[in-house]
Amino acid sequence: MVATMTDNKGRAGEPETSGNEELILPSPEDRTYISLSAEAEQQGKQEAAPPAAEAQKAADAPIIPESGKRVYINLNKTENSEHADKDGDGSSASHNGSDAQAENQDAPARKVSRGIDDTQELPPTASRKITLPPHNAIRELVSNEKYRLEHMIARGAESVLYRAKCDGHLICVKAVRNSVNKWLGDSITRNQEERLEKVSYRTKLRHIQNEFNVSKLLYSEDDTPTVHIYALRRISRMGLELGYDLIMEYLTGHDLGDKILSRTLTLTDKVNVFYRAIKAVAFMHQKKLIHLDIKPSNFMLVRDQVKLIDFGVSVPSGHRPRAITGTSGYLSPEQICKDTLDEGTDIFALGVAFAVFFGGKSLNQPQEMLLQRQTRQDMQYHLNHDVQPVVNEAPDLNSVPPIFEVLRACTIPRRDLRINKCEVLLNLLRQKAEQAGIKLMD
Repeated sequence: MVATMTDNKGRAGEPETSGNEELILPSPEDRTYISLSAEAEQQGKQEAAPPAAEAQKAADAPIIPESGKRVYINLNKTENSEHADKDGDGSSASHNGSDAQAENQDAPARKVSRGIDDTQELPPTASRKITLPPHNAIRELVSNEKYRLEHMIARGAESVLYRAKCDGHLICVKAVRNSVNKWLGDSITRNQEERLEKVSYRTKLRHIQNEFNVSKLLYSEDDTPTVHIYALRRISRMGLELGYDLIMEYLTGHDLGDKILSRTLTLTDKVNVFYRAIKAVAFMHQKKLIHLDIKPSNFMLVRDQVKLIDFGVSVPSGHRPRAITGTSGYLSPEQICKDTLDEGTDIFALGVAFAVFFGGKSLNQPQEMLLQRQTRQDMQYHLNHDVQPVVNEAPDLNSVPPIFEVLRACTIPRRDLRINKCEVLLNLLRQKAEQAGIKLMD
């Protein structure tokens, strides 16, 4: 049997032999974890106190963040403010996970101004009143009626995002196309696919179909912390298949990988974004689903909400993969050694993702190393034995060590010591935020 290592959602690496290979545990002196850096790894080895003891020590003497203006994220957006989003002009939308790091054709100047406009200095008790889109009505429309692609939003590793309209409703369309589209496709999509040929159409199709199937389990007429996906439509011409369109809600906001957004938010805002991101992941876990591609660009800050996007490689909890799937830099030990995946897998990636959001770096996980058998054997050892967190820095949290220790506790390789439930993580964050004098906004 031949399995394929996939990176960045299905970008195939070299084939590897999978079978009943005997697992040889490396000796402790030969073990290496794919971590932030050699210096960070050495620093981690020198730490004497376990994470729990460090957290307790920090909790005993919490450092209150510097006083100053707090910017609360659109807590009282009302119907009167919706004029800014009516046709979506001047907004930024990104729904595509790995695509969120793609080139964006919306004007950068307008994106900056939107980021500033979407954060307002408001009292903590501000009222919230947001008119929700008629999701069921849009779902029915896009399933049966024609929609019109307006322009490209972003291009990623596997698909292209377009802004579109259907009967006056603004929607987002994630499009994957095959080689036939070059000849028979419409003028908007025909010239956009040529840069996406490194990933096979079969792989792209499998991921977009998986995303739609997962979205059906998450769908609700009510607002949710995950993006609403309405329909998957086959595109054909003259009886020939050109590809598929995944139709979803159009989110006006910024992904958490946006450095301009990161500089705009206060420390209190950032901790609240972390809090709400955990809730979004918890929503998926309640449905017994593992996202499996947690990273900053797969979270969208939309007004006062954090929305989780991109379910192309999501799987049921308890799944045991045959290939390494996810994004390099955020992979848990169990992903690398292809062990059983559970809620703790997402929480590990969540810890790394928010270390990046708070000014740190992702893990050093080069693809050529991931393909090596020795690396997978090392990861199996770390999964069962290592108690030191792999995240060693998040500069924005230097003034609030209790919250930094919560983050670190998410990234312990050994599964039985790692935080493995979102409810536990939420309760711990509430406790440490209170100690640090940071108010979390539910």
